[in-house]
Amino acid sequence: MGFDVTYHPISIDEMYQWYFNPLQDATLVPALAKQWNLPVESVNEFFANQREKLTKLEETESFESVHGLQIAAVQGLQRNYFYNRGCLITDIVTENPEFQKYVLSFQEIVPEPMKSMTFVGGIDENWCGGVFIPPQSVKQLMNDLIKNTAIAKKFIDDFGVSGFRMFWKSLLYANKNQLGLLEATEVIFPFGDESISDSSRCVMGYSWETKEPDDKWFAQILTSLGMSEKVMTNETIASENARRLESRNQNLDQQDTNGVVPTKKMLFRMKFYIITFCLLVPPAILYAIAMTTGIKALLITSIILLIPGLLCGFSCVIELYILRYLNWFGNEQE
Repeated sequence: MGFDVTYHPISIDEMYQWYFNPLQDATLVPALAKQWNLPVESVNEFFANQREKLTKLEETESFESVHGLQIAAVQGLQRNYFYNRGCLITDIVTENPEFQKYVLSFQEIVPEPMKSMTFVGGIDENWCGGVFIPPQSVKQLMNDLIKNTAIAKKFIDDFGVSGFRMFWKSLLYANKNQLGLLEATEVIFPFGDESISDSSRCVMGYSWETKEPDDKWFAQILTSLGMSEKVMTNETIASENARRLESRNQNLDQQDTNGVVPTKKMLFRMKFYIITFCLLVPPAILYAIAMTTGIKALLITSIILLIPGLLCGFSCVIELYILRYLNWFGNEQE
């Protein structure tokens, strides 16, 4: 099973401001909803669901799957985050114990009432939060990647060159803004038009044409390993992207959206479907009455009133069909 991995630049203070504090104090929700430009009712419902999970956790549920994922989701409502198919920091830290020094356990971050939860220390399933690299460790890891070829080689061997470049971009962004980096999975399905956060803030790494000022450090790392960006031909790039995007939509039908903050696009669709339903029901009732009573005027009126509802209903069916077709088509192309 593949992972749609994202890296989320965030500080510990922001985790409390955007998640832990409103989780414990519902009076903070209205201001947060206004900041996120989302309906207060939706954000209230989201935090109410999360509070309920604090007391009704199943044995198989961990902090990372219940709360770590949602911290990543709310971060994406505030600022950029980075997509990197299949490139788990968790795997590298697990396989190389010496890299544990770069991550901070959530057990040391969370409020006291949550410290008794189960912490798995990273991603162990889909729809899950991962490891957190605090701000000071982001800077240390960047320096070590530049100066220590053994460390850089482990990341490139595991992520591939293009995957490592996206990870490097996320480190650059976090370091520039003095933030940590939170790993998560299934926050977004890039080509399935599905996200539990703000998809417009997700940075994709598919273009190698755009050079950035700090790319000199990335080039220096490759040079120290006897590599060059020039080896990344179009064919190699396509191969790298295919590896990262493999099976990107295979879990769409299994997605559990309970506790997810609805995006503007999701809310618009919900309203559109409700309006369609309201347009169809009254004329349908009139039509049934007209057919029963035989009143022609009522029959004509009901047919005229049905037209807007039928048009909206038809557009809903077409939209859903196109989305499903595009997901299928994308998988065929891979």
